[in-house]
Amino acid sequence: ECHLQLHQHREARAALETSLEKNANSVATLLALYKVAIATGDLQRAELSLRKALAINPNEPQAHLGMGYVRMQQQRWDDAFQAFGRAAQLDPNDAFAVAMSGLALEKQGKQQQAIEYYGKALQINPNEELARSRMAKVQ
Repeated sequence: ECHLQLHQHREARAALETSLEKNANSVATLLALYKVAIATGDLQRAELSLRKALAINPNEPQAHLGMGYVRMQQQRWDDAFQAFGRAAQLDPNDAFAVAMSGLALEKQGKQQQAIEYYGKALQINPNEELARSRMAKVQ
C-alpha cells in the first residue's frame, strides 16, 4: 500500500505478489493488486485480481465495486450497474456504490433512473460528491 501511495507500481506489485505467495487467499492483497492494476491501466490484471477475490469471498463489497469500475471502463454499462448494485446491497451504507449505479444508468441514457439513484446516495450521505455533481448535471 505504501508503494502504491508513492506511485511505485512495480514495487507495489512485487510486494503484493510476494504476499500472495504466503497467503493465496488474502482478499485484501488481491484488492490491493486490483488497485495497482488500475493505476497502471491494466484492466485485464484488475479483472483477474477481482475474480480471484470474489471466488474467495463472493460477499466482499469492495470487490464488486471494483468489478463495476472495470465494467465501466469496458463500457459494459449493465454489467457495471449489476456489480455496483451488489456492492450497495452488501454494504447499504456505501453511498458511492449507489452513486456509481446511477452513473451506469446515466451512461445508458436512463436519466430519470439515474436521478433516483443519485437521490438515494444523497440520502445515505448528503456529502457524497459524485452524487451531488452528477445530480446537478442531469437535472
